[in-house]
Amino acid sequence: NIALFNQVVAAVQNPTGDAPQKNVLIQLTEAKRWNVTYGFGLEAQTGTPSQGMISEASRIQLGLTPNETITQEGKAGVSPRVSLDVSRINLRGTEDTLTLHSAFGLLEQVAILTLQNPHFYGSKTWSGAISGGYSDVRDITTFASSTLQGDFRLTQSPERKQTFIYD
Repeated sequence: NIALFNQVVAAVQNPTGDAPQKNVLIQLTEAKRWNVTYGFGLEAQTGTPSQGMISEASRIQLGLTPNETITQEGKAGVSPRVSLDVSRINLRGTEDTLTLHSAFGLLEQVAILTLQNPHFYGSKTWSGAISGGYSDVRDITTFASSTLQGDFRLTQSPERKQTFIYD
């Protein structure tokens, strides 16, 4: 459940033998503690989607003349994009995981750091995560937004069929 092993193989030694007790052999392949994912590419957006007429009621409300058209501003754009995600499992010898997600381009810049604990304070039914980061997003035709964010989440799973998320 905490992804410490990539592969676990269990086999009974001498499975067809008559011995009342048998040995079980277990072969473990430990997962890589560091996981790095990267990518390069392009992101594109088109601008000025269309020109068009608006309804008579909206025209009166906006104070426009009968022949005036509405156009969204903007232009087409292409941006290079680089992404990098780095994860570290088994952080400081515990079952915690630290993950950095980042993406950089002319239209979007994102960096989010997350710390996950699958057994919050040793509990089998509670898990916790804390994350924070920055995002700067630009849509060529409609908006630009910058956000500095933080989040603390507790998840409770008292039974297999129920999960409660406190965020």
